[in-house]
Amino acid sequence: MTPRAPTLLASFLAALLLGGCTSTPPAPSWHPLPATALAHPLTLDECVSMALSSDVRLAGWQARRAATLSTLRGAGALSDPLLALEWEGLGLLGHPTDLLTKATVGAAFVEPFARPHRMRGARAEREAEEQGLRHERRRLASEVASAWFGLVADRRRERLAEEGVALAQESERLTKAQHDAGASSAFDVERAEAEVMAAGADLEEARSTRREDQLAFAFALGADRPAFPEAREPGDGAAPPPRSGDSLPEDVLASALAGDPAWAAAVAKVRAAEESLHVVQTTGSPLGALSGSVGRTGTSGDRTGAATLDVPLPLFGASAAERSKSLAALAEARAEAERARRETIASLARVWERVRATERRWDEVAHPLSQRLEEIARHARALYKAGEVEHAEAITAERDLRAARRSEVDAWRDARAARYALEAATGLHDATARAAGQNHR
Repeated sequence: MTPRAPTLLASFLAALLLGGCTSTPPAPSWHPLPATALAHPLTLDECVSMALSSDVRLAGWQARRAATLSTLRGAGALSDPLLALEWEGLGLLGHPTDLLTKATVGAAFVEPFARPHRMRGARAEREAEEQGLRHERRRLASEVASAWFGLVADRRRERLAEEGVALAQESERLTKAQHDAGASSAFDVERAEAEVMAAGADLEEARSTRREDQLAFAFALGADRPAFPEAREPGDGAAPPPRSGDSLPEDVLASALAGDPAWAAAVAKVRAAEESLHVVQTTGSPLGALSGSVGRTGTSGDRTGAATLDVPLPLFGASAAERSKSLAALAEARAEAERARRETIASLARVWERVRATERRWDEVAHPLSQRLEEIARHARALYKAGEVEHAEAITAERDLRAARRSEVDAWRDARAARYALEAATGLHDATARAAGQNHR
């Protein structure tokens, strides 16, 4: 064995060892939402902040940001040069001990010209990802708001059911007293007792629905154990937001479109596709794939300079196929941007119409009807006590009132959730979402 053989063997073993080195970073320490955070009635802003600060959700967002940052760093780095070592005469008897006959370092010639396009493309991809995360924050805030208003409505329905039980029990007491006095029949007593049972069933259903919604809401906020959070009653009572106009104003549409993250992400992806095409145009031609190397060659004592030039032969159309692929990707990105623009306009118009319809339903139907039926039920109770109407009429009036109040609560919830979705779509709640994300990065 020649004197250099052990050195070569050691180098080969070291390369194998380095190639087999792998490692896995330690798993993160998860911190779910503590139960103490849900121990008091929660405002809407608190709930949105909790949802946006969920450790699992934040970890996913940070991982996506890290991926785009790695891509950006990779785009800004030049390709590593290639070190070429050549040995001759291995194993030949009488060959000189210095077997290294050639050592060169090479690189692609056009790499510096493609680097700016790669960097701009990576920046555009990073911006698209950030806009995508911003869109997710908006959507999450709207979902949390809808669920929060649902919890408020659940509590109101439960109170209505409790009032219904109290009224039914009072009606039963009064009916039995009138029966004892001979002013009411046994059938009326049976109807009153059945009404108490029906009111109790309504109350049990309201409580069960509320607990199920509370449980789902707790997990949506980031809890990993069952919890039953309470929503703090808003200060405006039962009133919905002010009524929206009949048509979507052009200034609202323009500002919403300009700040829409989905459309901004699509536009950024168009820029990334353009830069990707430029990279292919720069490096995909035969001249763009030129590479060369310089170094020394020969045995010790007879070293001379060496240079090589590698020129690809465009015989099979691979570079043309890459250009066609990049052009197709750019066309697709442009079509997606136009689709995102139209979808943004359509989505905003749908939200506006939903706000208009739900607020009109509350203002013109549900709230006035509830007030009117409350007067009728109060009048029916007074007439029944005076013996001027039958018990069945009083029961019907109470049932109609309870149904109208439940419809009013549902209309309030729908109007509030729709208004919040409209505000989120126009960017009015971006500051809250952004603050929540920055405080927990």
